[in-house]
Amino acid sequence: MVSPVENLTRLAVDRDDSEQWRTQMKTLDGPKEIKRLATAFGDLVVELRAQNQSLAESMRTLEQAQADLVQAAQLATLGRMSAGLAHEIGNPLAALVGFVDYLRSSQDIDADLRAELFKRIDGESERIRKTIRQLVDVGRPQPFCPTRIVVNELIE
Repeated sequence: MVSPVENLTRLAVDRDDSEQWRTQMKTLDGPKEIKRLATAFGDLVVELRAQNQSLAESMRTLEQAQADLVQAAQLATLGRMSAGLAHEIGNPLAALVGFVDYLRSSQDIDADLRAELFKRIDGESERIRKTIRQLVDVGRPQPFCPTRIVVNELIE
């Protein structure tokens, strides 16, 4: 009885993933109880291996789903940002077009009104420039500059 149990233990410890190992388990010498135990152990190892492969595939599927969700969230954020950007540039641009059209269509514009319209054109142009500058700055990597802070002041 001891020798077949030792052989079963040796095979269990030296287990590999080959079909030869499973055959050795099924053809183990000894009493029928030891043979049944060896066969059951071999079947269990095969079943565990199949479950591991299934779990690995499920893990790959979950990782892909997570990557897809992250990309969808990024696209949603990009959509919201694009809408905001279109609004922030579209409004001043519409004002600029209106001012320029007015200046073109009216030949007898008062000098003060003309100066005011050019001032507004400058202001709206600057608004567009700032919006674009802020967008470019968001994408630019910032250097890491640690600074000391007073936590109490920060909390206040």
